[in-house]
Amino acid sequence: MTEFEALKNRFEQSISKKGIATCWLDMEEVEELFNFYVSHFMYGQAQIVYDTAKRLHPDDEFLVFFEVRLHLIKGKFKAALELLERNQQTDEPAWYYYRMQTLLELSRPKQADQTIQQLYSLEGSEEIIKNISRDIADNFYSHHQYKYALKHAERQLEREPDNIDLLMIAANCYAQLDKPEKALDITDKVIDINPYFVQAWLAQAGIYSSLNRWDEALDAFDYALAIDPTQETIIIFRIKTLHAAGRDDEALLYITEMEKEQPHMQQTFFMLRGDIYYHKNDFKEAYKNYQKGFDKAQFIYDSTVRYMYTTMELGKYRKALKLAQFLFHIFPLDGDLLLAMSDCYYELHDAYNALRVLKKATQLWPDNDFYLVRYGSLCLDCEDYKTAFWAFHKVHRRNPQSIYALVMMIVTYYLRGDINKAIHLYQKFVKGNTEIENKLDEILPEFKKLLTPDE
Repeated sequence: MTEFEALKNRFEQSISKKGIATCWLDMEEVEELFNFYVSHFMYGQAQIVYDTAKRLHPDDEFLVFFEVRLHLIKGKFKAALELLERNQQTDEPAWYYYRMQTLLELSRPKQADQTIQQLYSLEGSEEIIKNISRDIADNFYSHHQYKYALKHAERQLEREPDNIDLLMIAANCYAQLDKPEKALDITDKVIDINPYFVQAWLAQAGIYSSLNRWDEALDAFDYALAIDPTQETIIIFRIKTLHAAGRDDEALLYITEMEKEQPHMQQTFFMLRGDIYYHKNDFKEAYKNYQKGFDKAQFIYDSTVRYMYTTMELGKYRKALKLAQFLFHIFPLDGDLLLAMSDCYYELHDAYNALRVLKKATQLWPDNDFYLVRYGSLCLDCEDYKTAFWAFHKVHRRNPQSIYALVMMIVTYYLRGDINKAIHLYQKFVKGNTEIENKLDEILPEFKKLLTPDE
């Protein structure tokens, strides 16, 4: 048993039923345990560590940083910033670091950058900055602040020109900033430093793929596989690259070869083969492979979504509905899954639930015009004209350029028998606009018969 394992056992065995730890911990042990639990997503245990430290060391100035981290974990970004402002420790590098993190979470990158600039000017902080420079750049990068990430990576690279971690962040930044040649130059330098650094070859493969330079991308994957022939990620992306290049026959042949070499990846290969047939619109062959490859315990999200759409294409709506529900339970931020559920319910003649899930989509994403239009269209099919008009009108009010919403407002008036209102709307917004008139004629050709020559 290691020293840390002994510490962890001692701590966990001392926790009472009320969630209070009774053992003694010094601050080094607190930090060690807290970092372990956070890195393993055991946030309840991390909270107990903090509560214990607060009871044992109420005056320790570092306690505030544990509390800030708990706020960040819980998404309480404003509370984290307020706590830091109330407990300013301008001589402590950690204060600047966590303030940067908090400001990035609050989408205030300029202030985050200014905070780190203050850290750079802090006397005696150079060694600490060296140790956390990668984390600083990585924080900006993970928040899609590529210019700032590049700025901080390059600052430290002036001092450590061969720091591979910082070079890779710089390369990824240049790739995101649409400067692929510069990114390739940096990955070349990384490979010169360490030709066995797999991530550099993978980065090159990704950059070449983005430039449609498929042969060079595949060469980079092959170099990566030569270094680590069993890494599943490399194999998967090589297959996806062949598919993206339009070389499906090669991709299918490569899958067959890999099935022999990597039999433990069999389910993944079925799903990837299903993807290729899906994009060929060969839904029967896609379905056959997806059925063999799908595993709820271990699945590829994009492939499983295509599996769901494949079952819909084949009219297997009950199965597609179960897949959509399974995916939405795990990924509740994908509103398109609710649309798929609604379509399945509708095809299963369950209009109530079709409307229910579409309404949920409009409530979760109230600014999404497409969801509102879909909701209005379904209400129209169900002869709920009042709600349908409300949905179309709301889209038209905030987006007057939405031709479809305007046309559907006229259609709604027409279907509910308000002919005069339909004609009035036509005269006010449509007459003389050829594009809108054509769309109206496409959706409701009989409307023209209601118009007099003057109209």
